[in-house]
Amino acid sequence: VNLAGAVVLAKEEEEEEETEEMLQDKEMMRQAIIMASSSGGERGSHGPFPRPICGAVLVAKDGRILGKGKSNYAGDAVEFAFQEAGISATPLREWCVAWPSDSKFRKDIAESTLYLTMEPSTKRWGQEKPPITQLIEMANIP
Repeated sequence: VNLAGAVVLAKEEEEEEETEEMLQDKEMMRQAIIMASSSGGERGSHGPFPRPICGAVLVAKDGRILGKGKSNYAGDAVEFAFQEAGISATPLREWCVAWPSDSKFRKDIAESTLYLTMEPSTKRWGQEKPPITQLIEMANIP
């Protein structure tokens, strides 16, 4: 087999080795990208200038989408994905979170995967909002 043939064979083997988890990761990242791009661009009328628009998808271990969100001038994509999932998080000096009483749902959250189009910020939004990474840590999302 010549070098070109070896490269083609190696590429085919890589494609065959995609696991179910990898396929789900790709699909959920695609969903997050769609969330981010659905607002008409970074400089749209509802853009979070100076921050770029971000998409987030919170997915349970079994593949169910628990929540989706996209950033805007008023909040972070993670915040909105958590709200859609049913988690009430209020930004005070620190995040004040009202966790659902359903223990199965809390376990789903702790075992979930959060897909983001950008790395979450470790910085506060002025004096009003604590870092979004703190909210993710409080949810015990790995």
